[in-house]
Amino acid sequence: MKKILLAALFASFLSQIAVAGTYSGTGLVSKLDTRDLPAVDGKPAKIESTLRVSGFSYAGTCYSESNHVRIVIKNDDLGDRMFSAALAAKFAGKEVTVLVDEAMHNNASVVHGTVDSCYLQQIRIAQ
Repeated sequence: MKKILLAALFASFLSQIAVAGTYSGTGLVSKLDTRDLPAVDGKPAKIESTLRVSGFSYAGTCYSESNHVRIVIKNDDLGDRMFSAALAAKFAGKEVTVLVDEAMHNNASVVHGTVDSCYLQQIRIAQ
């Protein structure tokens, strides 16, 4: 019985991995913002940066609004570099290509007033 249960759990895990996909989009940075989310109900304060790219409107289960995928940039060293690249592209008027993986998301909560969005995995600035 334990073997059947473990096999079923493992199969369930694998099916979730198989369903998740990576998506990319190319366009101008249409929105780039950073905000401070206060500590609420025992959840720590955090900083959240988001990015939207014109023409990138669908990425599986990643949240989209106003026909744009809402992409969260992680608050770490790599995220700082990706934010800087997005900011440079925005000021230069250059297109970017972004990559997101719907399996990598921020587990947002209503407490912070955020939505469950996918993390930016890669950004490239067009030549």
